[in-house]
Amino acid sequence: MEDADKLVDAIKAKKDRKAVIVGVPRLFTSGIAAFYEGYYANKGIKIVKGTVATGFDSDANGEVKAVKLKDGRVMDADIVVVGVGGRPLITLFKGQVAEEKGGIKVI
Repeated sequence: MEDADKLVDAIKAKKDRKAVIVGVPRLFTSGIAAFYEGYYANKGIKIVKGTVATGFDSDANGEVKAVKLKDGRVMDADIVVVGVGGRPLITLFKGQVAEEKGGIKVI
């Protein structure tokens, strides 16, 4: 909740900010993805597919100014939300703990 509150505050702080959302294609089925692509495109949201984020540019204060893409493009940004998920590195514990769904099972 704290991160969500900070995001809302950042968005409210200044109008006409440029936001970039970095995500992964496996989030939705193709049908659901197509629906949301159309929905957001109708609202003027640009969806960039077929490439990945490789880095960020920031100013002297450490605030993000752009997102670098693997295909060479650079997207101006005032706000970046990264929602790519993650997988735990469990190889250190292989055979020592119970595993479940690619992670360590906890009780």
